[in-house]
Amino acid sequence: MAFTKLMDAFMIGDGKGADFNQPNKPDSYLSTLEKWFLFCMIWSFGGTLDETGRKTFDSVMRDIESIFPGNYTVFDYYINPDKNEWQGWEDKLNNLVWKPAATAPYHSLLVPTVDSARTKYILQVCVNSKLHSLSVGVTGTGKTVLINQILGELDESNWKINNIIFSSQTSAVKTQEMIEGKMVRRTKTKMVPDGKKMVIFVDDLNMPKKDTYGSQPPLELLRQWMDYGGWFDRTQN
Repeated sequence: MAFTKLMDAFMIGDGKGADFNQPNKPDSYLSTLEKWFLFCMIWSFGGTLDETGRKTFDSVMRDIESIFPGNYTVFDYYINPDKNEWQGWEDKLNNLVWKPAATAPYHSLLVPTVDSARTKYILQVCVNSKLHSLSVGVTGTGKTVLINQILGELDESNWKINNIIFSSQTSAVKTQEMIEGKMVRRTKTKMVPDGKKMVIFVDDLNMPKKDTYGSQPPLELLRQWMDYGGWFDRTQN
């Protein structure tokens, strides 16, 4: 599912860079499709792997397909849409002049690296294509700062941002109130973010306290929303 959704994002969604509509270059269609197919395989099937797992995945991918450059692993390349060729993520950084704002607090600074560049690229595609995504990693790797940076670059005239921070005391009722608080009622059974698209960033997703049966009610509420597109109106008797 992750692979097909990511492929949709690049082919027919708001994915960045993939250009499958090239009437003047019909011969390049299959070549373009193959590269983006592999790119989506890397960041769906292999996206959750650690460094050891990525080396194994790289070896398997190269045994199947010889299209990749040989200097680094398959995770170190993206597709340059202008040339329709693999290019290192480092090349994106070489053309980037990074200078923090003079008033930016120290804890919000994020020096661009290969990891942050590729993670930002994938997450931006997911946000623009309305795909739910989960960013994982050990404490202190800059996940929150990077995601807030991505959300800060969205057009405020079209997007509404809802930042939610979970704690051990967060309940399903409180979670529902925090989400509905950013919406307006359109009909009796429908709420919308007031003419805009809304992106919800839930930080510290693992924090809510488990109940007697081992589940975490706030997470189950989010799962219900993502699976069914809604929930019960608690204001109704």
